[in-house]
Amino acid sequence: MSEAVVETPPIRLLYIDDDYGLGRLVERTLSRHGFQVRHALSGDEGLNQLAAERFDVIALDHFMPVARKASRFSPKFGRCRILPLSFT
Repeated sequence: MSEAVVETPPIRLLYIDDDYGLGRLVERTLSRHGFQVRHALSGDEGLNQLAAERFDVIALDHFMPVARKASRFSPKFGRCRILPLSFT
């Protein structure tokens, strides 16, 4: 008897950070591990991407102004997890 293989969909992550180089690094690294990653360079760009696509996780630069307004993301866009990050 063979076991059925259950494919799970990739985790869709929106990464919001105004640092282009760091965003590309995060995007490449997580993509290699099976994530589907979109990078937004501003809070407004992130909100536009959220309106157009569904994401499982939002990771954002803790020091960007959008991080202080992260509550705007939650109720409108389903059950996204929001992860404020700080790279020093």
